[in-house]
Amino acid sequence: MEETTAWDYLQEQQQLEIEAKRQMPYDPKECTYSLGSLRQPLFACLTCKLNTGKLNAVCYACSIKCHTTHDLVELFTKRNRTCDCGTDRVSGPCVVRYPLWSKRDGDWDDYDPDIPDSSNKYGNNYNGFFCDCKQKYNPMEDSNMLQCIFGGACDEDWYHEECILGLRPGVINRRPMQNKNLVAVKEENDDDVNSDNDDGNMLNKLDEPGLDAATENALKDNSKNGDNDADDYNKEKKSQDDNLIDKSDDNEYELLPLPGFPSLDSFDTLICWKCVQKFPELGLIAHQLQDCQTVEHIEANTLDSRLVILRGGDSDPSKKKSKKNFPTTIFLKEGYIDKLHAYFESQPDDSPLKKFLKKYPFLHIQEETYCPPDDDDDDDDSSSIYELGMMEMGNIPPDQAAIGIMAMEKLQSKLRKFLEPFAQDGSVVTKEAVEEFFAEKINQE
Repeated sequence: MEETTAWDYLQEQQQLEIEAKRQMPYDPKECTYSLGSLRQPLFACLTCKLNTGKLNAVCYACSIKCHTTHDLVELFTKRNRTCDCGTDRVSGPCVVRYPLWSKRDGDWDDYDPDIPDSSNKYGNNYNGFFCDCKQKYNPMEDSNMLQCIFGGACDEDWYHEECILGLRPGVINRRPMQNKNLVAVKEENDDDVNSDNDDGNMLNKLDEPGLDAATENALKDNSKNGDNDADDYNKEKKSQDDNLIDKSDDNEYELLPLPGFPSLDSFDTLICWKCVQKFPELGLIAHQLQDCQTVEHIEANTLDSRLVILRGGDSDPSKKKSKKNFPTTIFLKEGYIDKLHAYFESQPDDSPLKKFLKKYPFLHIQEETYCPPDDDDDDDDSSSIYELGMMEMGNIPPDQAAIGIMAMEKLQSKLRKFLEPFAQDGSVVTKEAVEEFFAEKINQE
């Protein structure tokens, strides 16, 4: 039997309403279709895609007003896109632009769709898949996702850190609690790692594909240079372990660093290897800025095998890297726009990089991103679903609205009286009691 107190129920509903406002804080009153092509937050409607057979993207307002019950995929921001709501790419009219259609209750036989923007492009994200691994976005997975700022080849796709390296999500364990256990095991085997039987193979010194493999081996190598090798290493090791807090009682935790991947606070954005391959002029940007970090995309099953490929098939770290050119991702540091703009202003028109920057101005000029208008009631957490429903009554015919308002007020009054005794004595409200209440009201009608 499902039980809850009236107080708990009301508190839960209020919290859900507050959370909904936090997730969707803007006023959904403006469809961006008439504004034309923008850089704006978008949503792909998979329900309309099934109905029309066409990929689509709808703006923030339409995702709430027109596609509330549909299966939506958040695309975040995309450049040069026009909202598709109300066109033949979706399965109905835009009730934000044409509110009268909301009174037709799905009777849209005479609906004449608007013309979609032919310049809109639709990549893999519009099917609900992200990254080179073509997976659905999962906020619970143990990997960060980063967006390519250029998008010429990838349509501003989002990538897992592991996939940028050429691996796959989950290949390297990045949970603090599990890594802490791994470290404990490795401490017991430190003598074996540093024994006289060392065969000189760096790969044999690498920990199992796991979180702290690269970090720990770096500490071991650095400790050999001090006067008190063992003490220095143990201090560093303890510092590392102290930072790996057991979060078994906490669902939220920061992922541990990915070996071989730049620290997230060391760069502002990135240009993926796909775009760098398709547009070699992007390499001029890395050369001009000089402070860019780069990472090779090397497809491999493990971090160890990736390192072997990077070294040209030789596991000996003393050997130079292979001269083979791998696809490269460029990481741009904060302030890159100002630096590139200064270069743009100082160079002659025939400069290859200036020509490229002129074609893609968002690389050296801060581009505007459309933001939906603020909700006037954004700071008012008291607005309830009931009150919002009353506001929406203005979108239906007056006679129906009057009947609906009276019915809602009558039901609200009776439901409040029904719950009052439970709230006063703190007793539980069972599912059966609620069902009995509504069944009785239906019979009375």
